[in-house]
Amino acid sequence: MNTKSVIPPPVEWDFRTVPDAAIEAATLYEYARTSPTLREAGKAWLAPLRKSLIAALKKGDHAALARIAAAAFKPGLAALRSVELFRLLTEARPDFPRAWLVCPALADREPSHSSVKLEPIPKLAAFVRDFCAGSARRGIHIGETEFLTRGHAKQYALRIEWEGASQKEIVGDFARWLSTEAKHHREMKPRGKGGQVQTEPLKWLAAYRLAAAGLSYPQTYALLELFCDPGSRQQQNAAREAGLDPADVPLPLKGTVHNAKALPLYFDPSGFSAALGHARSLLAKLEKGDGIAQVGF
Repeated sequence: MNTKSVIPPPVEWDFRTVPDAAIEAATLYEYARTSPTLREAGKAWLAPLRKSLIAALKKGDHAALARIAAAAFKPGLAALRSVELFRLLTEARPDFPRAWLVCPALADREPSHSSVKLEPIPKLAAFVRDFCAGSARRGIHIGETEFLTRGHAKQYALRIEWEGASQKEIVGDFARWLSTEAKHHREMKPRGKGGQVQTEPLKWLAAYRLAAAGLSYPQTYALLELFCDPGSRQQQNAAREAGLDPADVPLPLKGTVHNAKALPLYFDPSGFSAALGHARSLLAKLEKGDGIAQVGF
């Protein structure tokens, strides 16, 4: 007896609305919730902390987030195997394992959010590594807080020697430091350059989830064609021929499309099959404790 394939909701496979700045974090998060091992570890880890972490996030109380995460850091590493994942779940997404796109507000910046905030940083010497940058003549000193990172954000302590310097000179020193530091962040590189943030891993995962739901390549292709053009009679007929009920095909998600190519629409079976292999490989590596950067994302 053939069982009917159930089409997963679009939040599980339509990642086109994930902003560029959130692609890497969303990729790690979504692969983690796909892996039974990481999913269960994350749920167990967050169970006693979830309410306090979410409350701190909603208030914007990052000092409280840091205290909670610091107090539970060591056992968290053992359960989750990845420092990146530990930080993401405790400092940005304690709603795990909800789908990233179901409640993105916890991780996405507010419209009024500023990229730069001047705020006191707790004096946790064990978690701070200082490095010097800029002009020694004006004493620009920037200290990076390694542990208290939040997703792609990093906190920096800035010390300026005002004596003998003009505002223009200080701004120039900071601009030179910023230019050097930005080279280490993929999201700062222009689109089209080799170091840009990749959407392919999310596309692989989307294909993997559709296949795991029991959809064949022809069904996946017909589904996505109708999904992109829901009013097309031609696509509706193609869906029926592939064994799908057009009424079961969901409507596209609301929101701005940032990465149109993130949809797993492969034009030949070999591309679809390769995507499944890539997704399985990345899942296996993450389960061993390799972070996104270590597996070549």
